Amino acid sequence: MRRSLPFAVLLLAATACSGPEPLPTITGQTAETGTPPDPTAATGDTGPVFEFDVEKESFAAFRADKGVTLGSNDEVTAWTDVSGTLTATLDPPGTDGIKIFVDGGLPGLDFNGTSNLVAELGQRLSDATIFVRFRYDATQSDNDYLYTVGDGLIDTAGGTQMSLSRGTFDGQGTLESYHYTGKDELLGERIRSDRWITSTQIYRGTKQKDGGSHHTLFLDGDDAKMDLADTAYDVQGSLAIGNYLSGDFRLANAEIRRFVIFDRILTDDEITATEAWMAAGN
Repeated sequence: MRRSLPFAVLLLAATACSGPEPLPTITGQTAETGTPPDPTAATGDTGPVFEFDVEKESFAAFRADKGVTLGSNDEVTAWTDVSGTLTATLDPPGTDGIKIFVDGGLPGLDFNGTSNLVAELGQRLSDATIFVRFRYDATQSDNDYLYTVGDGLIDTAGGTQMSLSRGTFDGQGTLESYHYTGKDELLGERIRSDRWITSTQIYRGTKQKDGGSHHTLFLDGDDAKMDLADTAYDVQGSLAIGNYLSGDFRLANAEIRRFVIFDRILTDDEITATEAWMAAGN
């Protein structure tokens, strides 16, 4: 008959065979040292994202999905900025030339060349940064203005207005973009039809940056490399969306999704953040 070994002997034998139990690995620590990993070494970390509240920081921010007033025939009679303080109204009143157009689930204001929206900004603008998210409908146009800030006449001796349009100015029928600074600026087929584009324009009424122009235009973030604008900006605070401020022969045939005015020059980070906001959802 075999005699059982004492319990203590069995315990010692089991320990000798298997060794001590390994310590459990703590989540978030390395198995070798037990110290937390360096958070900056994580792959895919691009650093902090620059945050910029476009609607809060801007002088006026118009969105086609907000602040649009419709008339009895579903025509756009007014467009109010997101702050609720600035409203551009239909001009001439009583027409049905502006409609809501939905493309890819996102609305835009469809200007068909018969009417525009007009507001008084209530101040002059000199330093400014202006953004437009737009798409021209017409394959060709002759000086159709997406917007103009100024008044009916050029109001300084050198001639300045804040505006963006396109036309055929070289006499060869070539579609070109244009902005008035006292002289033509022919940018060479940069504004095409049937394509959503974000324009970014920087206007300087103070000293020029690094000896450059008082006016700079970017199309989808690319510098349009315009001729120098020698005249500092200082314009009356009238705004026309979809037209020039004098006459009715420069009405735009285009869709505008967002239109934002800053009454200062933005930093590079602020411009990048605003351009992303302009193109959101596309």
